[in-house]
Amino acid sequence: MACRIEALRHQIDSSNTMKSLPLFGMNNPRTLAAFLHDIVAAAVAWVLAFYLRFNFEVPEYFLQAAVSALFWVLPLFSMLFIAFGLYRGLWRFASLDDLQHLIYSAGLGALLTTTLVLLFGINGIPRSVLVLHPVLLALFM
Repeated sequence: MACRIEALRHQIDSSNTMKSLPLFGMNNPRTLAAFLHDIVAAAVAWVLAFYLRFNFEVPEYFLQAAVSALFWVLPLFSMLFIAFGLYRGLWRFASLDDLQHLIYSAGLGALLTTTLVLLFGINGIPRSVLVLHPVLLALFM
C-alpha cells in the first residue's frame, strides 16, 4: 500500500499538471502578456474616455461610476478578445484579418456595453464615453 501511494505521489509530482494548464489556451508567455496588455488597454481607454468627456476634470460621481463599471466592462471585453481569437497567431505576423478581428471585438463590445447601460439603466456613464471607449481601445491595441 505504501508503495502504491509513493508511486502515485511520484507520478503526480513528475507530471507538472499545474504548470502545463493553459489560461484559455494561452500557454505561451508572450500570448499571456499580449492578453494582459489588452486588458490594461481596455481599462485605460475606459477611464481616459471619461477624462476626455469632461475635459480632464471628471466630477467625483462620474469617476466613481467609471471605476465601478470596470468590474463588468473588463470581463466583457476580455471574453470578446478571446472569442474573436485575437491571441491565436503571432503578432509579429499580424495581418489585416487580425486587424479586422480587433475592430470587430471592439465594436461588438461597444454595442454590448451600450445595451447593458441602457437595458439596466446604469447611471453615471455618459453616452459620449460609450462612443469614445471603442475608438480609444482600437488605437491602444
